[in-house]
Amino acid sequence: MRTFVRSLFPFAGLLSLIGISSVAFADVAPPPDYEETCTVALQGSATRDCVSCAASYQEPDICATTHATDGYANVCRAWGGSFWDEVWCKDKPVDADVVATTSEERPATPPKEEEKGCSVAMNRPSFGAQSLLLGAMMLLGLLWVGRRRG
Repeated sequence: MRTFVRSLFPFAGLLSLIGISSVAFADVAPPPDYEETCTVALQGSATRDCVSCAASYQEPDICATTHATDGYANVCRAWGGSFWDEVWCKDKPVDADVVATTSEERPATPPKEEEKGCSVAMNRPSFGAQSLLLGAMMLLGLLWVGRRRG
């Protein structure tokens, strides 16, 4: 029994390493004086229709495949190293009766303070594998405690 339990320690270490690295969803923080300029509110106008699209290092071209076929063009990319938002815009059809004014093109004030910050709207992977790893580590811990007592 002792040899069996000792042979499990390298396996438990590997499982722990995999489990810890799979839950690290940290991203690169922007500088303290950074103000986001890549938003639909700032890039859109009365003559331009804009949409926001979430992308990640796992699928960096998801926005291009989703919006480029509809005539949208990439205007800007928000801050982020692993997860970011992109703004895609296209010109609205010109209507002779509607004349765009400069006050409609951009908001007069920057976004409110509570609108700034991080967005956690990205889809996360299933936590089933992490639960399995946690259960395996707990089982190995119980075996180790049982070995020490026995």
